[in-house]
Amino acid sequence: MKKIISIITVCAACFLTLTACSREPKEFEGLKFVKWGAGNRAEYYKLDDLENASVAVVVGTFVEDAEQKVQYQYNAAFSKEIVSWVNSYNTIEVSRVLKGDVEVGDNLKLTQLYAVVDGQLITMSDLTPMVKGDTWIFFLDCEEGSDIYWVTGDSDGRYPVSSNTNKTLAITQYSNLGVYKKQNFKSGIYSEILEKYDI
Repeated sequence: MKKIISIITVCAACFLTLTACSREPKEFEGLKFVKWGAGNRAEYYKLDDLENASVAVVVGTFVEDAEQKVQYQYNAAFSKEIVSWVNSYNTIEVSRVLKGDVEVGDNLKLTQLYAVVDGQLITMSDLTPMVKGDTWIFFLDCEEGSDIYWVTGDSDGRYPVSSNTNKTLAITQYSNLGVYKKQNFKSGIYSEILEKYDI
């Protein structure tokens, strides 16, 4: 049974990649991709572990254009201020709750380590940017007392819904899977999600 689910998942992932026809948002057209290593995060290989590490699991849609914060620091070698940190924020509207103390219709603020600066998409995340109108399955965590969430395990914690109509980004051929590289998409976890939640 698990082998059949795995085959179905691979086919579904290929279908999602090939059938995307949404236009690329203008703010991402022609950008140079700059990857800054990776943020400090745990990795997950099983759905149970990912669920246990998350305070909420929801299906949600980005309802705004992302806001970004870019920090600069003077660099003597370049004799100028250079980018030292990038952060973006967006809000999702929850359409289905799979776990957690949230309700359908709630708006949750998310953060992710990327920003667009001077024609470059600078990122420490393996997740593609947060694009208005895109819908995903989110595994979320946050610090106690904070109202800002992040995706648990970065690319381990965000997956497409079966009716994926998310925007296509030319910067990667795997944007409908939500990642820059195919190896960053946990197809095993996605198989478990599809089997458990019928999404």
